[in-house]
Amino acid sequence: MVNSRQKGFAPILILLLLLGGLVVGLYLVNQRTNLFPFAYMPSRPISCATDADCLPNYKCQIDPGVSGECIPMTPSPTPRPKPTTTPIPTPTPANTISVKPSVVTSGDDLIVSWNISNATTKDYIRILTSEGNQYFGLGPLGINPSNNCNLNNIPGITALPQGSCKFTSAAIGSALGIFRLGYFNQGGSLLTKSETFRVNAASSGVLTAIIVSSQVHLSWNGISNATTSDYINYIHVNDYSGAGVHTYWPTNNCSIFSGGTTPVPTGNCDIEFPFSGGDYRLVMSSDNGGILAISNNITIPPISFDGFKKAYGAKKGEANYDARYDANNDGKIDVFDLIQLRSQFK
Repeated sequence: MVNSRQKGFAPILILLLLLGGLVVGLYLVNQRTNLFPFAYMPSRPISCATDADCLPNYKCQIDPGVSGECIPMTPSPTPRPKPTTTPIPTPTPANTISVKPSVVTSGDDLIVSWNISNATTKDYIRILTSEGNQYFGLGPLGINPSNNCNLNNIPGITALPQGSCKFTSAAIGSALGIFRLGYFNQGGSLLTKSETFRVNAASSGVLTAIIVSSQVHLSWNGISNATTSDYINYIHVNDYSGAGVHTYWPTNNCSIFSGGTTPVPTGNCDIEFPFSGGDYRLVMSSDNGGILAISNNITIPPISFDGFKKAYGAKKGEANYDARYDANNDGKIDVFDLIQLRSQFK
């Protein structure tokens, strides 16, 4: 039989446990306790007075008139090292020398300019041939750039790595033709050379060119110091470069073969057209390349089928004969020449 006192004790014990649990719960609610600090993530800011009141990686932010709140600290970014750059070495400028103008009459002035690294007062400038070989003009010693182009190569006081000076082309002597200037160091080594320039004879010669039918009629006079080695060539109008395939000799009636024993300071002759059409001049030159006289400009018509028809049937020596259409060089223009030239007609 169950004791009635035991039945009344159990409910009382349960009631006491519930009351005790309620008291403990109220206590814990009023305490700031983090039972799981590593997993704690506050859903709302925690009040604080200093950073010590906040969790790790949080700081106390206090605004005027507002209680402090713990906020997450923003980690400082890891600084990246600046890339190192290797300085680019400054290249040593190339040695240069130039001369102006590109065409002069003997006795006219030439201006030479240079840019030389490691220049000394004992450097010198000499005349070279057009091929770049040394030509002993300007005296046996050359001219000195450090002393205003002194023709006796007397050094100046200070080296001039950059500069320019003027000297007369008569210093070259009586030589005519195409030359270069060479810059030499004191040891005799060629450091650089200029572009070519031309020295023409101081002549009052006159050369006239007139197109007559399919030939060019030339006449000239006043050629001083004419020789049996003088010759005539076509040149392009703009650049003085040679044109045509033949050289014509005044001493042999402008034949393409040299000959004759008497100079011709005054004369006339007829020569054939150059193969290609275009604007040309005729130039009379001495045997060393110096220009004695230059003609007026002439315009040569290009080869064409119409031109061939006009010359068809003509023989050498006749007015309509145009050597450009005599493809097989048999002295007459016929169907055999057409066969060879037809691919060139437009």
